[in-house]
Amino acid sequence: MVIYLILLVLFSYVCYNFLHKYIAKKNHEALAEEKKTKKLLELEIAQLKLKTENKKITKDRDFLEENIIEKSKELANYTLMLSQKKKMFSEMQEDLKQLRPTLKSDESRKKVTEIFQKLHQNKIGEEYMEIFDVNFEKIHHNFFEKLKRINPTFTQRELRLCAFIKMNMLNKEISSLLNISTRGVESARYRVRKKLNVTHDDNLVAFLENLDKKK
Repeated sequence: MVIYLILLVLFSYVCYNFLHKYIAKKNHEALAEEKKTKKLLELEIAQLKLKTENKKITKDRDFLEENIIEKSKELANYTLMLSQKKKMFSEMQEDLKQLRPTLKSDESRKKVTEIFQKLHQNKIGEEYMEIFDVNFEKIHHNFFEKLKRINPTFTQRELRLCAFIKMNMLNKEISSLLNISTRGVESARYRVRKKLNVTHDDNLVAFLENLDKKK
């Protein structure tokens, strides 16, 4: 009888110990699974957040790129208008110079002189080019500064030439803006290539476009 009781106690202890360990193991597994599930959930939330942020970044970038393109078009139109205006003023002044000696009356010659002076006063000057510089830098951040980092010897006229080349303007249009001949523009482009170390086999417009994309 005593032996039976002892065996019963031992069996109960073994069962209790086994059950305790089993429950502890299951609790540990459940806790580990809960942590794993929580971690996966956190990762999913983080991925979703990152995806949302990436979408926003892409959307913002697309908006900025569209805005830059639009502003670049506006600046190109403004620059082209300046070029055409300068050319028109120069042609009108030249016509008036040729016309004045052919006029017989003093009054007519005086009138032509007055018109000539008005044209000269309204001629596009440095202040318009400075406005261009400011607006170009607003659209293409630090473009002139990047050029100066490559070669500090760039003059203001050469920097503007680079801007006009980047805008894919014709030599004829550039010449009227810089008050130099078409051949003078070609010579200036050659000097710019040398300062940028860009060979004739390389596309200068593409080089300046890529420079604009660099930080």
